[in-house]
Amino acid sequence: MTTSDAADGLVVRLEKLPVALVLRAQEHIDELVRELQIITIGVQMATTDGPPAGRLGALVTEALDRLETMRALTRQQVRAAADAGRETVALEITVPRRAAGDISALMDLLDEADRLCDEGELLTLASPPDVRAFRRRVADQVLRQLEA
Repeated sequence: MTTSDAADGLVVRLEKLPVALVLRAQEHIDELVRELQIITIGVQMATTDGPPAGRLGALVTEALDRLETMRALTRQQVRAAADAGRETVALEITVPRRAAGDISALMDLLDEADRLCDEGELLTLASPPDVRAFRRRVADQVLRQLEA
């Protein structure tokens, strides 16, 4: 995050997040991104447009890249809580106000990826229902705080 991002940002606080669930959600996104990146590379090397997952991979990677600073801060705080043996964590991250669109877009893209997983278009398993619900709940909380 640049200095201008921090100046245009808002400190978002997320209370009592289950550490194990946060880690599972992060691991699932990491697995999905790895598969989508492989597909995207294959599509770039091919002469055809490739499967829908190739387009999705590029979009997910782009959205995650724009949110990388926030994701890194979240990972640090969750990892510290896990290392300390805590079951829950309160996250405090500065979120640029301009990130609201990226967060919403990423949620839609992850839902689309889950649909492709369910349809067998991807090898990665779809997010379990608790991870999907958690991911959406956290995104909604962040967006509400950005709008306040």
